[in-house]
Amino acid sequence: MNINVARNGQQLGVFPLEEINRRLATGELLPADLAWHEGMAGWQPLHTIAGVHVPAGTALAPTAPPPGAAYPAAGYPGAAAYGAPAPPNYLVQSILVTLLCCLPLGIVSIIFAAQVDGKARAGDLAGAQAASNQAKRWSTIGAVAGLVVGLIYVVLGVTGAITNFR
Repeated sequence: MNINVARNGQQLGVFPLEEINRRLATGELLPADLAWHEGMAGWQPLHTIAGVHVPAGTALAPTAPPPGAAYPAAGYPGAAAYGAPAPPNYLVQSILVTLLCCLPLGIVSIIFAAQVDGKARAGDLAGAQAASNQAKRWSTIGAVAGLVVGLIYVVLGVTGAITNFR
């Protein structure tokens, strides 16, 4: 089983259980470091994970992170439960693309952008990140499509004006 480990909002790595026990013995990892593995609802202190062996005499920290602490870094499962920021929703860009560039692609982008914050609040940080990526992708595609169509329109207008001028 591989376990994600974080300290002070920064991921330290993903380690097998044997490696975690070795690093605890050398002091590289601390019993209070937060850990998460597949099947867990959220992050917990490392010393509460089954199979983790804390060296005798090692002080254990409280089992909950301080209020408002950003444990662990954003982008990891369960991070939303500890106040990690939600990914950007790209809603403003999506609306601008819809109004100024390409209506159909902008609407697709708005749909994905509208999902980001709700998924993050529900604790689905992976789903929020996926929706954020899709909103960004579709708003970028819509902006590029709008620019290409606009450029073609200008080129055709200039060539038509030159043809009529002669």
